[in-house]
Amino acid sequence: MSAIHAWALAAGAVALGLPVLIHLLTRAKGRTFVYPTYRFVLEAAAARRKVSRMRDILVLLLRTVAVAALAAGFARLLLRAPEAEAAPAPEGGRWTVIVLDSSQSMNAQADGVDPFALAQREARTILQKPELKRAEVLFAGQRSRSVFGSLSVNLAGLRQEVERARILPEAFDPSAALAEAATIVKSLSDEDRKGGEVVVLTDLQRTN
Repeated sequence: MSAIHAWALAAGAVALGLPVLIHLLTRAKGRTFVYPTYRFVLEAAAARRKVSRMRDILVLLLRTVAVAALAAGFARLLLRAPEAEAAPAPEGGRWTVIVLDSSQSMNAQADGVDPFALAQREARTILQKPELKRAEVLFAGQRSRSVFGSLSVNLAGLRQEVERARILPEAFDPSAALAEAATIVKSLSDEDRKGGEVVVLTDLQRTN
């Protein structure tokens, strides 16, 4: 397609932009009016924002402290002196393993002395010591019979067993008794072993 008067097309294109230009030039523009009283509103709002910001920071701090205190409460933190941590006490306190010879030789009385009764009394005295925390009693004959099989805090029960103990119609095997006691002691930690002793109550088979 061709035009005889090309200049007319160009003039028409320019004329098409005139309405748009006139619209932009004649568009109403708003004006900003600042009222004097509105300035005080802005100042009051700014001051209130400062107070609100300080209050928010304080509330956040209190909430953080509350959460930390709650966590510490559940953790049950303990404060210990350095010297107390340097020298910890044995795990279970003072302990004693009593090997009570219950063999036939302990039934032999000489000069009115009852060896087994003396051994029972000595065992009860040991079990009544206030510093004693755990103990075990081995009734030794040809074989050793333990009360609980390990150290126990039931000292009253051990005293009752010592009171009810009777002579066994057999010889005393010290090797078996000490081996049984060693088994109990080996179950303790190295530090805990320092807090106790093994006591052997026997007449050393003197009567036979």
